[in-house]
Amino acid sequence: FKREVLILPSEVTIGAHMSVLDPAAIRAARIFMMQQMANLLKDQWIECFWANQSAEKYSPDPISKGKRALKNLALAYWLETGEQDAIKAAKRQYKTANNMTDRFCALSALVNLAPEHCAKALSDFYKRFDKDALVIDKWFRLQAGARPANAELIHTLAKHKAYNLENPNRMRSLLFAYMMGNDAAFHTVDGSGYALWAKFLPKIDKLNPEVAARLARALDRWRKLTPALQIQARTALEQMSKLSLSKPTSEILTKALQV
Repeated sequence: FKREVLILPSEVTIGAHMSVLDPAAIRAARIFMMQQMANLLKDQWIECFWANQSAEKYSPDPISKGKRALKNLALAYWLETGEQDAIKAAKRQYKTANNMTDRFCALSALVNLAPEHCAKALSDFYKRFDKDALVIDKWFRLQAGARPANAELIHTLAKHKAYNLENPNRMRSLLFAYMMGNDAAFHTVDGSGYALWAKFLPKIDKLNPEVAARLARALDRWRKLTPALQIQARTALEQMSKLSLSKPTSEILTKALQV
């Protein structure tokens, strides 16, 4: 319960309540709020992190699950302070974790809050679980939904040997996480996110029209965006609407332009 009430609403949730959608401003405000909470309550976060450590064998019981959840939230807030001790604690937890929850939460914290320190852990995680499809989906999703994500990273990950557009779950783990779950990274003023969307949408439409139709909805809120983003989003929509795409995808694009 403590963990739940201490989590700020996601950027996507905040954006859904805004009359004008400015993803970059939402991210900046949310980060500011998190850093305020992190720095003002730093001692409490550190105490909470260490108080909820356990040397016991992994157990899925409610009390143990709650302690892990609160501990990992405390770690994330601690990392928001930028302290080297927090980075060391996250790396140590990743290396010594005896369960997936702690290892993945430590990795997630490093990817989002100390990206310059996460490369080794990301590589190790992939090697550990490369035979587990669901876990590798999480690996792609984590990177695509992270703060530092950008179109260049998505291009790179889309060329990874484990990525496959023909696998709907694998495809969604990267493209949906970036285009529909990472607003500040996707809706950028340089238009790189929209160019990426326009590149992949026709390819996916040929493979799976129903999935492509859902991906097309990544821009169905374009009229809520700031003026500069609106122009680029509309251009991308119009570009796609001129192609010979499947009926489900074409209907979504047409409706988005008409609303």
